[in-house]
Amino acid sequence: MASETDLEMLEAYLDDALSASEVVGLDRRLITEPGLATALQTVRGRRAVRLALFKSHEPDDAAAEKFADVVIASARRSAWHRKIVRASRAAATLAACVLVGFAAGWMGRGHGPVAPVASVGPHPAKVEGHLVAHVPKPGDTGGMYQVALTDENGNVIAVQKFNRVEDARQFADDLGQYQARRQQVEEGRPMLISDRF
Repeated sequence: MASETDLEMLEAYLDDALSASEVVGLDRRLITEPGLATALQTVRGRRAVRLALFKSHEPDDAAAEKFADVVIASARRSAWHRKIVRASRAAATLAACVLVGFAAGWMGRGHGPVAPVASVGPHPAKVEGHLVAHVPKPGDTGGMYQVALTDENGNVIAVQKFNRVEDARQFADDLGQYQARRQQVEEGRPMLISDRF
């Protein structure tokens, strides 16, 4: 039986990886040692079996071409998928920017601190930072009386409807009293709760 070192040397011999002096020395040993010659035949046989096995697993040209087509198609699908994902991300980013822009515009459209003030008359009273109530003249016809509440920029933010002008005036008066009380509290002035003891 050949040693592990001898088997490695025989593999190197079959691979033409030995120097000229090593080949001469191995040739002498093969002539004088019949066990080493038998080991060389065994190594050659195993090598032939391995080569045949590898050869049987190699694809023919048609199989190799089919595999290449599958790989190319997969790469194209992957590139197409990446393009779709990239476009979807860009669309989502654009939609988010538009949504944020609309939200910022809606939130910043002139809403300041809101405190109601009543003003009765056909024309709106300009009061900075307050709501203003508008009530039509008593002689107006139409059956439905509206009190429009506007912000400091004159934008109508609410409308209260009344069937009678008296109710509209009462609502406007109540708003005016509320505003006066709130302004007194904000300025730190004493507020009269009741005129009776």
